[in-house]
Amino acid sequence: MTALHTTTLADIMTRAVQYIAPGSTFQAAAHLMAQEHISSLLVGSTETSLGIITEVNILRALHERRPAETPVEAIMAAPLITAPPDLDLIKARHLVEKYNIRHLVIVDANGKTIGIVSETNFRLAIGGTIFRHLETLEGVMDRKIPHLPPSALLADGIAHMLANGVDYLIISDGGKPVGILTERDIPRLLDE
Repeated sequence: MTALHTTTLADIMTRAVQYIAPGSTFQAAAHLMAQEHISSLLVGSTETSLGIITEVNILRALHERRPAETPVEAIMAAPLITAPPDLDLIKARHLVEKYNIRHLVIVDANGKTIGIVSETNFRLAIGGTIFRHLETLEGVMDRKIPHLPPSALLADGIAHMLANGVDYLIISDGGKPVGILTERDIPRLLDE
């Protein structure tokens, strides 16, 4: 049995889940995400989570030019996809791919939220196993690098990220990389 079959969601989940109250604005969600340096918030509480708001939801809301006062319920992903903490990473990864999600909410036997596993948690857990067998970065690098010039508007960057299903853009000037824009930057920029 591989390490991925013996590692469970409980081993990699983030236990400090952040919540935002229903009725809060997506501007408030972006502010909280930026302040806490997190990629998602559950809408509701540990007892009753209605949905999840992520950096992608913020990107879509901005792309759709929704007012900052738009309630989080209007842009959140729902219903939540949940899993038990003892689920192994292989089965959990299949669940994530089946529903095309990047955040999996971990619940106990009573349905109470006890953690969350993000795409980053999966990458860190799975990546360690994969990287042990690689000798160069060439084996894992992305050859289709999404890029835009520094003169591009932020709206163009958001549209490009959404249209191409990427979570980052390389900013290049004359073929030379000069920066990077990630999904994580968007709530911070909106907060500022």
